[in-house]
Amino acid sequence: MEEVRFCYFCALGLYPGRILLPVKPPSDEGGGPEGPEGEKVLSPSQLRCQPPRQRGPLEAAIIALRRFHMKELWQTFLENAGFVAICFGVMLGMYAIARIFEHFCENKRAVSPARRVSIVAICGALASLLMLLEIPMLFLAPGFYKLDFSEVPVLLCGFYLGPAAAVACEAVKIFLNLIFDGTTTAFVGEFANFTVGCLLVLPASMYYRHRSTKKGALTACFLGTGSTTILGSAFNAFYLLPKFAQLYGIPLENIISMGTAINPAITDVKSFVLFAVAPLNLIKGLLVSLLTVLLYKKVARPLFGTRRK
Repeated sequence: MEEVRFCYFCALGLYPGRILLPVKPPSDEGGGPEGPEGEKVLSPSQLRCQPPRQRGPLEAAIIALRRFHMKELWQTFLENAGFVAICFGVMLGMYAIARIFEHFCENKRAVSPARRVSIVAICGALASLLMLLEIPMLFLAPGFYKLDFSEVPVLLCGFYLGPAAAVACEAVKIFLNLIFDGTTTAFVGEFANFTVGCLLVLPASMYYRHRSTKKGALTACFLGTGSTTILGSAFNAFYLLPKFAQLYGIPLENIISMGTAINPAITDVKSFVLFAVAPLNLIKGLLVSLLTVLLYKKVARPLFGTRRK
């Protein structure tokens, strides 16, 4: 039965690690080892399927690690199901806001659904890769606050397709990062990245959709940076930091003491957000905005397939 199963998948060309070329079956007209056009024909008895190759130790270790990683991620999901439900609710709420805005917006780009999905997927994948390249800002905030440029592809996508695509791209980025990198913060870090990222790309893409000019792009980036700095910092103070302490199982005072070790002016949650979180959000917003403005026209043609006017 095992050999039959291998032959079945090999015949369909679905067996991993094998590339099967179509073989012309025996023909009544050919009637021999060669067909009517001189093609060599193999009889069914000559077709042989080999059993699967043995995995090497490194490949087996990677597969075992991936299975353990997914099992650990699922266990974390079950332990924090309530918080994950809140995260999904916030994601759907932001997407609904973007869709309502686009419904009443007159300046719409005509893009087919298939092309829209492919652009969102590509930008989300690029963003998830950039999210892995995190830069610790140890001179400014504790080690779990890191700077990344994953919002650049998301904002580029938002400028081209609109705010709804930007929110969807942000969600794709987070889901891919969870699958390939997991979570060490009980989903709080990923939720913070999504929320603060949307506070940057959502206002910016909304304004740019309303006024698609170079000056409009600069104004849009300014609005997005201000939004992520002010609203993102407030969201950290009133919800994310207490929730992180609760789910991660450490006292909030310990987090404040980490900030005090960097900056003695940090004594409570408000000062922590003012001297650590807000400057980090401001720096990230400015750098992401600068890169987006510089790259948008240059990457629009190869990334989005726009034609040069």
